[in-house]
Amino acid sequence: MTNAASMTRAYADWRASTLGRITDRLEDALLRDMLGDVAGRAVLDLGCGDGKLAVRLAAAGAHVVGLDADPAMLRAAASRAAAAGVSVQFATGRAEALPFMAGRFDVVVAVTVLCFVPDAETAFREIARVLRPGGAVVIGELGRWSLWAFRRRIRGWLGNRLWRAAHFRTGGELRRLAAGAGLEVRAVRGAVFYPPLAALAWAMAPLDPWLGQITNVGAAFLVLRAEKPAEAGCGSPTASPSSHGRLQARPKRQRRIGIARASHMMAPPNPDISEHPSAGARPTLTIGLDALFLRDRLRMVAAVSGAVLQAWDVDPRESWPDGRHHTQDQALPH
Repeated sequence: MTNAASMTRAYADWRASTLGRITDRLEDALLRDMLGDVAGRAVLDLGCGDGKLAVRLAAAGAHVVGLDADPAMLRAAASRAAAAGVSVQFATGRAEALPFMAGRFDVVVAVTVLCFVPDAETAFREIARVLRPGGAVVIGELGRWSLWAFRRRIRGWLGNRLWRAAHFRTGGELRRLAAGAGLEVRAVRGAVFYPPLAALAWAMAPLDPWLGQITNVGAAFLVLRAEKPAEAGCGSPTASPSSHGRLQARPKRQRRIGIARASHMMAPPNPDISEHPSAGARPTLTIGLDALFLRDRLRMVAAVSGAVLQAWDVDPRESWPDGRHHTQDQALPH
């Protein structure tokens, strides 16, 4: 089996697993929120891998170019696009020397790619170069402070060349890289706060969006959104994402209320509470429901954790003995 075929099979196996389905859904939801409406936009999917994200963006109305360093993976991505009936252009290239003219794209997205690029500063400068003024970049990276990163570091220490070469970043590092390329950071948010265990993923997934509103610490997946400053005297024609208002800095009290409301959406209905509580009582009732829901979820986590710790789920990516099945600008299954 060729390296590209092995990678394609690894993608499929990961997405078919319980852990992969849950994780993929949470990562996709965060990416969609940070990307916003891409219809009619020129989008570069940097490190497109087997083309899953590129095809999804094209189906949403974007004009997509998928870039990867591996021609075999590009052929797999082209087959996926043809099967989906969408138009995607594909090109071979590397993040440090993008084969495009300046200002070509409205949006650049790169998911689990820059963690394997030795010169991330150059890659960010190249991304900024190919963005037009007012354009946006959305970067999804592997978070440093998570149990996923801890396990992968151990595998690197034990000789796995893929994870030995990986760079796990914090939100602060992503911000500095973007700012160093002249980009204006709008937000950094996290997802996947559970360890790589299917049972715990199932139990904790409903809390994941709520945790992502509070902190990035513990997130296995970080997403940065930054924008290239518009030219002097010109407004930015890039449409803001639907969540753009939520991405801006807000007063602390406003953020707390927003978090409480987001959590309330996950809480089970309580028939004993009036449909229309008074405006003054609503936050108190919401927080009470959140506390009960969180308590029940934590009890569930405690109940299942002992039984599953001996059956630690293996992400198909972890079974690769070394880096031979992975090329530098080729996104991992995510």
